[in-house]
Amino acid sequence: MYMVDFDLAGILVTDDVTVKPVADQPALLLERKGERVLVIADLHLGWEVTLARQGIHVPSQVPRLLDKLRKILAETHPKLLVLLGDVKHAVSKVELEEWKYVPEFFDSLVEIIPDVEVVPGNHDGNLEPMVMLGPRRHSSDADSSSWATCILSLSSKTR
Repeated sequence: MYMVDFDLAGILVTDDVTVKPVADQPALLLERKGERVLVIADLHLGWEVTLARQGIHVPSQVPRLLDKLRKILAETHPKLLVLLGDVKHAVSKVELEEWKYVPEFFDSLVEIIPDVEVVPGNHDGNLEPMVMLGPRRHSSDADSSSWATCILSLSSKTR
C-alpha cells in the first residue's frame, strides 16, 4: 500500500516518487532517486487543419511548441519525456498535414531530448506509421502487436 502525502505546493509524494506540477506549464515532473521524468499530455499536433476548414488560417504551431518544450526541458532537466496521449489532433483519420507535422515534430524532439516515450490516446489512431518514419518502435508487451498496448520509445541512439 502506498502512502500519499499532499502539501500546499501541489506536490504529491508516493513512497519514493515525487510528482509536482511544472510552474506555469501544462506538465508534471516525476522525481525518484535523482531521476526526473517530464510528463506532457494533449499536444494535438495538426489542430490548425480543423481551423483552416472553418476559414481560420493559422500557421503550423510545431515550431512554437518545440520552443516551449525546449524551455520546459531546460528548466526541469528530465532524463525522459513522456507524451501522454493525443499527440495528434484528428481522431478518425490522419490528415494530410499530419504526415508532415508529426514526423517533423518527432525528428526535432529527439534532437532536444533523446529519450521520449509515447502513450497513445484516443486521437492517436494511425500515429504509429507517422512516427515510424524516423525512430524505432518498441512494444510495452513483447508478445503484443496491438497498438493499444504499445509504447513508442524514441531514441536518437536507435535511429
